[in-house]
Amino acid sequence: MTLRVGDMTNVVQQRLKPRVLVVDDDPQARAYTRAVLERAGVEVVEAATGNEALAKLMGEHFDLVCLDLSLPETSGFDILAELARAPRGNLPMLVLSARGLPIDRAHAEELGAAGYLTKPFAPDALIQRVEALVARAGKQAG
Repeated sequence: MTLRVGDMTNVVQQRLKPRVLVVDDDPQARAYTRAVLERAGVEVVEAATGNEALAKLMGEHFDLVCLDLSLPETSGFDILAELARAPRGNLPMLVLSARGLPIDRAHAEELGAAGYLTKPFAPDALIQRVEALVARAGKQAG
């Protein structure tokens, strides 16, 4: 098989695309987040439950996780706590939650959340946070 220059460009672009796990039990919220991120050139993988998210996090590489707090089976807080105990490198966790109380935000940050957006959020706010967190994690890794 012979690779052309255009083929190599596609391979490089695929590797440069940030890969984000979106964890939310609400299919509409996942679809909205996916659409916003894909328009910004992000590769999106979805999980509908906390257990599904943990399985994907243990078996796949991600540059960032967008995490709802209110999930069936395993809550977003539980996922943050689990990942705080496990070595995960510089994987940033961005909480996307309807829970807007300061205590929820503070608890998420204590457990290692790198950012917090309250739903509903503007598409630009999500894109800006994702880009900033992925860039910061890349600098810490490099």
